[in-house]
Amino acid sequence: MENQLWGMLFRLLQVTAQAGPTILVGFLVAGVMRRLMGYELTKKMFGGDSLRSIPQAWLIGMLLPVCSLGAIPVIRQMHKAGVPGGAILAFALSAPLFNPISLMYGLSLSTPVVIVTFAALSLLIVTIVGLLIEKCFPFLDRPTEVVPPVSYGVRRMLSVGDAACRDAFHGLWIYLALGLIGSASLCLFLPYGFLQDKAERTDVWAPLFMAVVSLPVYETPMTMIVKLGEMFQHGNSVGAAFALMILGAGVNIGVIVWLWLHYGKLRTFGCVGALFLIVVGLSYLVDKPLTPVGVAPVGHTHAFDAYCTPFAPNTEVSFQIVLQRFFQNLQLYEAASLVGWAVLILGGWLLSIDRHGKIERWLEKPVNRSGTWDVELSAKFLSGTVFAGLVAASVLGCYLYYQPVEEVFAEMKTAHTPLATAGNTKDWDGVQYWLPIVNDWSRRVQVSAYLRRVPQTEFHEMQAKIFRDKLDLLRHAAEDREPEVAQKASLAMQKSYRRFRAAYFPLPRVKPLPTIDETSEKAEESNEPDSEPLHSDETTF
Repeated sequence: MENQLWGMLFRLLQVTAQAGPTILVGFLVAGVMRRLMGYELTKKMFGGDSLRSIPQAWLIGMLLPVCSLGAIPVIRQMHKAGVPGGAILAFALSAPLFNPISLMYGLSLSTPVVIVTFAALSLLIVTIVGLLIEKCFPFLDRPTEVVPPVSYGVRRMLSVGDAACRDAFHGLWIYLALGLIGSASLCLFLPYGFLQDKAERTDVWAPLFMAVVSLPVYETPMTMIVKLGEMFQHGNSVGAAFALMILGAGVNIGVIVWLWLHYGKLRTFGCVGALFLIVVGLSYLVDKPLTPVGVAPVGHTHAFDAYCTPFAPNTEVSFQIVLQRFFQNLQLYEAASLVGWAVLILGGWLLSIDRHGKIERWLEKPVNRSGTWDVELSAKFLSGTVFAGLVAASVLGCYLYYQPVEEVFAEMKTAHTPLATAGNTKDWDGVQYWLPIVNDWSRRVQVSAYLRRVPQTEFHEMQAKIFRDKLDLLRHAAEDREPEVAQKASLAMQKSYRRFRAAYFPLPRVKPLPTIDETSEKAEESNEPDSEPLHSDETTF
């Protein structure tokens, strides 16, 4: 039980760091809605009371880089603006599923038709659930608050930060904490490695079981798409993968509690129940038709290890070990987002000291700029610029995250070398650390090639799959603590890595040396010796 508690603490720290960037985006979007757009424009952006509100909210959710926790500040402002409940549900469920970066990553996991089908089915799900809930339990909520406009200029920009800080400090952190703790608490009920064989293609209960496990899970779009990749690689149930994506990334305890408090127990149970039944039904419907051809089931997967206790029963664990393992896996952008989150909360606390609202009255005080060269930009233009900037930043992030192919291989080499060394020297912790990094870089190669239109054939995909299969063999050898098997797997992995790289950077063909007969014939024709040199150094890459 002690290891399970330490495991829960480690998972809580891990998911908090992963959630940081998308939660910050959620607070920014909520601040823009409240102060720049206003509630009237916000409702109009999401389709108002028209029938297009649900698909429109789904599309906006797919474009914005937020997670299921980062969507909570946004749906709060949508609720205050009087956006129909179906559109709120559509945004809350679709926003965490994909963003441009994760969607591009998903294209390297399986055939593109699988990812496109998953995205289309998510639209079908939110439409059915939204219309069903609105029909049975109409959402009659209307705006309960009138926000005074803010004068144009620097005050309007400051007001966005003011709204984001107040949201981060007042109330919303409770829902965020519930979502994070609910996901981490799975470690208390799922032993180490318990889910490694629970999503097999031949198991008829796999989609249903995965749907039940996924309800308390919190995942960011990027971590979820990586897990789907491991399931496709190991030949697991496609239906289980679909259930995990919709319920694991789209729903969490924090969202469910928010719905309960704002729409009541009956509506919340009806919404979650309908969503669960529809997802399970579609999971069984797509399981067989979308199963990849030619992928043999491995028999287990490590995709769900993050939901189980991370420490083996006989492993000695302490607070220092938990922190060491957390900081070892902490990414720079995650650390920066945690600092930004702390700044928002601190700013909200400082603003809460102003009990008489002097700061807000100063922000809302009219500014007389007559006689100046200032140009007053409309709220619609500014808010549209912000949202277009977020989408453009996501697209630009694709090119920054997926570097040119040659740079990706250079980065992969820096991780591949210590991984090979760890496999040869029985450094099991080193294998555990470096192997996911190398696996991730191998997928970035394919996405980078897609983005930059580098020609790719089935041969490239085959070499990538073989390389990842060798990585999987090395992982198994490290888990079983088999030195000889690990050394062989490490050697095979190095060979497959060279073939994988050579598929994108093939060796230049060296002109063969002429035969004696060919030389004599050319000499008779030209009466000149063949003096073209052979550049052997051109074969390096």
